[in-house]
Amino acid sequence: RDCRGCTVLCGPVSTSVLVDGCSDCLLVLACQQLRTHRTRDSRFYVQVTSRAVIEDCTKVSFAPYTWSYPDIERDFESSGLDRNRNNWNLVDDFDWLATDKPSPNWSLIPEQERITCWD
Repeated sequence: RDCRGCTVLCGPVSTSVLVDGCSDCLLVLACQQLRTHRTRDSRFYVQVTSRAVIEDCTKVSFAPYTWSYPDIERDFESSGLDRNRNNWNLVDDFDWLATDKPSPNWSLIPEQERITCWD
């Protein structure tokens, strides 16, 4: 909550993650559900089994979870998250209900701009 200019690297979480009031952050999260409120100018690398939800957010972008560390597979197994199910690109914007136009509040990080090495 209320992070500014932070990098957050998080291993698997078996339930929900709430991000609220953040700006200029890099968030790497693996969870069942991601809810993001009042956040701007931030990048998310996510492994999420449901659809990510944003509300009152601007300029947030998403890419698939690419972070790794020793024993991450064990942590995924104990969390119960399905490593083969990742809805990183399915985002519901509760402030954008139009179905005929994409939300201007979020985007996908272009593949050539994604972080692949975290060392």
